[in-house]
Order: sequence, then C-alpha cells, then structure tokens
Amino acid sequence: MMAIHPDYQNQKLGEKLKFKQRDWALKNNYEKIIWTFDPLEIRNGYLNLTKLGCYVKTYIKSYYGQMNDKLNKGIPSDRLLLEWDLLATPVVNAANGIINSQSHWGDYPLYLNYSIDEGLPVPGNIEEIRNDNGVLIPIPKVIQNVKMKSSEVAADWRMKVRDSVTGLLADGYIIKGVLVDAEMGYYVLECIEGES
Repeated sequence: MMAIHPDYQNQKLGEKLKFKQRDWALKNNYEKIIWTFDPLEIRNGYLNLTKLGCYVKTYIKSYYGQMNDKLNKGIPSDRLLLEWDLLATPVVNAANGIINSQSHWGDYPLYLNYSIDEGLPVPGNIEEIRNDNGVLIPIPKVIQNVKMKSSEVAADWRMKVRDSVTGLLADGYIIKGVLVDAEMGYYVLECIEGES
C-alpha cells in the first residue's frame, strides 16, 4: 500500500515512488506489478493509467466487502485491478517522461451519460456501442465531494460505473488511460483485437 500525506500531495511524489518501485522490481527480475484502486478515485486512475502506463482488464466487485472508513463508507468497495507491464513501450516511455499519444481519445463517444445538477455531477444512461473502437466513461473529479453532498448520487455513480466497465471489459475493451477536463475525468476504454 502506498499513500502520500496530504501536505505533500500534488508534487509528483506518487509517480516518483512508483518508478522507484519499478526500478527495484526490474533489478530483481520482475516484469509485472499488479495492484488495485477505487475506480471512482479518478486522480489515482490518472496517475496509474496515464502517467505510469498501466492498463486494466479486470473489475472486482466489492473487493473488501463493507468498509466503514471515511473514504469507503456507504458504497461497495469495488476496485480495478491494474496491470503494469514494466518493459512495455507505454511504461518505458512514461519512465522517460514521455506520455503516449492521446490526441484521438477526445474523439471517443461517452458510453455513460451524465449531467450537472446544482453543481453536482449525476450519472445518466448507458449508451449502446456502435462499433466504437473506443469509448469514454465519465467520473466526478472528486467523488468525496459528491459523497458529502449526496451519498445516494455517489452510490449511483458506483453502480453505473460498475455496470458500464464490467460490460465493456466483457466485450473485449481495456481501460487504457484517463482524460480530464474542467468538470470531470474520463476513463478511456479501447477495444484491443487479439487481447483477452
């Protein structure tokens, strides 16, 4: 488990620690590291997927069961299982400070709609896939703020994201990255031929 004290967050320390972990793993003949994180914590998703070059093929429902800590209370403890192939091109590029090309990601359609209701992002309907090579799943930028305003809306995000992601993963999509804009983050899922 790795965490950064709030006084030292937003200074790229998490990224630096993960790449130190990669260095150690490679020196000790490991080629892959896996771990989990909450899919509603989009900042972690951005670090793990976009900055580190990880990918996700597995969604785990209620991984820890009911949790009553500040971050998890009131919603199931779903997690994404990250896979970090330490010698893969996106990871090697990321280790060298090169973010892989993402220019086409913004052209992907939303798979899960949302609206903003009195400043609160609210999940909407799941769309049908129309032979899309890639889709976006929106996530509130700070789910803890949503929880403070409405635990029901936060729980709705959990279930809509669960249904969206599990369905897409079952159809051969992989979570490849995260985009962010002024109000939301977006998981980028691409259909990868030949990968299971």
